[in-house]
Amino acid sequence: MNTIHPLHQAILDAHEQKRKAVIPFLTAGFPTPDTFWSVMENMDQAGVDIIEIGVPFSDPVADGPVIENASRNALENGISLRWSTRTGRIWPQASARPE
Repeated sequence: MNTIHPLHQAILDAHEQKRKAVIPFLTAGFPTPDTFWSVMENMDQAGVDIIEIGVPFSDPVADGPVIENASRNALENGISLRWSTRTGRIWPQASARPE
């Protein structure tokens, strides 16, 4: 049985609809751990194809000032690698949000 990964399928679906896939980037836990979920839900409801979740880290200078500030903010709010990786695994089960 040959299955297609859901990310690949989302891009194929956009291509079949003769459009580019919409793939926004969001730093995990930004702007706050609680409002992060609302932003994710709003993006999903708006119809984005894939949401890329970035793991905040202490020296994201190569990512530019916007992502650098988002990473700094998330880290200051206690977002960790563990929180970030759990987020990717539980979405879209929003009721099982990581602590």
